[in-house]
Amino acid sequence: MKFLVLLFISLTVSAQLAGSLLNRLTQQLQDARFDAGACYRIHDLKFQRQDVRFYLNSGTLIFLKPVEGRQLAAVFSAEAESGGDAEILLIPPTRRERASLAAFTKSPTLSEHFRAAFFLFTDDTAEELLRQIEADEFNRKLPEEEGSKFAAEWNSVFHNLSGSFAVRLTDDLLNGRSGENGFFLASIGGRELGNFDVLYDPRVRDQITLGKVSRNLNRTDFDFWNHFQGRSFREGKRKLAEPEFHITSYRIEGHFQQNLQLKVTTHLRLKADHALRTIPLDLSQRMEVTSASVNGSPATIFRKDSLRANLLRGDSNEELLVIPDEPLVPGIHEVTIHHKGDIVMDAGNQVYFVASRVNWYPQRGNSFADFDLIFRYPGNLGLVASGELVSEKTEGGERITHRRSVLPIRYAGFNLGNYELTSVRKDRYQVDLYSNRALEKHLEESSKKTVLVHPGTERLQSMAQEIADCFSWLASRLGEPPQQTLSVSPIPGQFGQGFAGLLYLSTLSYLDHQENRNLSHEMQVYYAGLLHSHETAHQWWGNTVTSPGYEDDWLQEALANYMALLTLERKSGMDAVQDLLDGFRERLFRREEDGTEVESTGPVTFGTRLQTSRSPGAWRTIIYDKGTWVIHMLRRRMGDELFWQLLRDLSARYRFQTLSTEQFQRVAASHLARLPGGIGSYRAADPQLDIFFETWINGTGIPKLQLEWKEVVKLPRRSVQGTIRQSEVPDDFMDVVPVEIRLQNGQRFVHWVRMTLDSTSFQITVPGPVADVQLDPEHAVLKR
Repeated sequence: MKFLVLLFISLTVSAQLAGSLLNRLTQQLQDARFDAGACYRIHDLKFQRQDVRFYLNSGTLIFLKPVEGRQLAAVFSAEAESGGDAEILLIPPTRRERASLAAFTKSPTLSEHFRAAFFLFTDDTAEELLRQIEADEFNRKLPEEEGSKFAAEWNSVFHNLSGSFAVRLTDDLLNGRSGENGFFLASIGGRELGNFDVLYDPRVRDQITLGKVSRNLNRTDFDFWNHFQGRSFREGKRKLAEPEFHITSYRIEGHFQQNLQLKVTTHLRLKADHALRTIPLDLSQRMEVTSASVNGSPATIFRKDSLRANLLRGDSNEELLVIPDEPLVPGIHEVTIHHKGDIVMDAGNQVYFVASRVNWYPQRGNSFADFDLIFRYPGNLGLVASGELVSEKTEGGERITHRRSVLPIRYAGFNLGNYELTSVRKDRYQVDLYSNRALEKHLEESSKKTVLVHPGTERLQSMAQEIADCFSWLASRLGEPPQQTLSVSPIPGQFGQGFAGLLYLSTLSYLDHQENRNLSHEMQVYYAGLLHSHETAHQWWGNTVTSPGYEDDWLQEALANYMALLTLERKSGMDAVQDLLDGFRERLFRREEDGTEVESTGPVTFGTRLQTSRSPGAWRTIIYDKGTWVIHMLRRRMGDELFWQLLRDLSARYRFQTLSTEQFQRVAASHLARLPGGIGSYRAADPQLDIFFETWINGTGIPKLQLEWKEVVKLPRRSVQGTIRQSEVPDDFMDVVPVEIRLQNGQRFVHWVRMTLDSTSFQITVPGPVADVQLDPEHAVLKR
């Protein structure tokens, strides 16, 4: 109760005090130095952050001078003392995390001696270490002269590293977070592994992060060696932090200047579940915030460039703090932010590229919200955006477009160009296909054989009709999309993206591929139909059902990609789909410079962690290619009828919600329970889909399978005896594989065999003479 009273008092400071506190904090962090009077020669200190153990065996330890009365950093060095030493120990809790660690460090566990460590924290690390120092007479304070020399070596390090976490430090200090609610960072100088970082953050879904910043040519990444829930969270002793607020609606007014700089006023309404001293938001690095207000009163903005923090977050956003003039009580609040930026690039010939498609306005979390969008832009251009069209007019040489979402959506996007429009209706759904009047200069100059499909031609009409057919068909299968009108627009590049009611399609999708010989057959299939089917499917997978975190993003991409393959199957048959699946499989076998196969980089649930310095392209290959195979294999195990029932159920059950991999497994297993469960059935072999998910979704490896069989006749009994051998996978690799038996009378049936060893034998009773036995003729297993 005393803590709550003190918290209430701290949250009721005046606006002037809040502003002065921020200024004071910022200044103190800039002026902070290590404390020569708090430098110690230490022995046998130890502490733990969840699964990570630190042993400071012998060396020198110095603390930062207090900031607002709190110690926020310390440095340990083993090099100032003969025989100095320290060690960090970590045993990752799962097989996949141990495999990930081994891929980077050559060991599934971490036991690294280190020469130096920088600690940054808002928890009780300083208090914990000082208690141990004071309790042991072998620990002694050094003279200030020695402390001053030691401090001088590390002051610049503090400013470099603390600058990367300035927003988080400020947020914790302003909100009074400490103890178990504070965060902890250790930047380690290992004797064998070099420099690496350990982060414990109790406010995120996976609290433990281990890895290092890597630089390769012009690219900087953070290689995630490990990323997982801490022990107390896994064991249920601590609960994940709930979001402090949810954004329920946006009203965004965007004004494009003649030079296409975008000036924006974003009004967002949020529901605070707790008292708020700060409002953390995410925004593109390309956007500059000029001012903000909360509930009509001016608010302070705190924002600082942070490469290291952004790499750890795994996105191109920057975090900013909106600090209201008074602390916010639980309830509804209005926040207004003025920002501007150059996020639209000119690719030539009035063809434009939107660089910050997802994060051009401030946002937070995975909440669905209502959007009201008004854009002003040069009158010679056209604009499309998420939401149904409310109005469009010309005023003072500018065009004004007003769009509003009919249902809550996750993201709002827009596109700008010199467009012509082709519209098609199918059932209750409309597709508005926008096409550029010219090619961007890059394509125009790269190949004179590249032919743009001009507006009004049969190809554009056909393209619009194909998208409308796909849109309507998926709606009949999966339920209503976020809106009944789908705007499709071109964008330079080789990719697409799907927002609620808005698609970006590569300009290459608009080309006459019959005259463009630069594209392979696979790429012609991709740009001629697969891309727009994939992005159309994102109306459901991604914009109606979304992901709670990066670990689950694979599911949205894999489902969207498989919907595209099913669209192709309707048009061209299963052979066309199998050709693409074969290509996906071959890309998984591609070897990196160090000789490892791309597929071994990590499981699909690693998400953006797959973008490593060792294999920067692995993310796309594993998420899209292997992810699509995963969905295909599940379809083959369930059968088409149950598979579609599963997808329809997921679309309805998680409508405007998040769907995790664990939830996906539970729902899929509940549908699998409807299959016959006799001996030899897939349901009997893997009733909860535990083997399937552990092997194909949470694991790595693609087996080579070989079948040997013979018919055994001991009348009146006949049977097939066989052996399946698997190789080129780890010893603990498990799966359930189908064996199809064909009798001489034409009867066929499938028996599923559970593989547990390199060699698994089976015996199947058959009702008549056998004509043939085949292993997995329907491609239900991803194999070599």
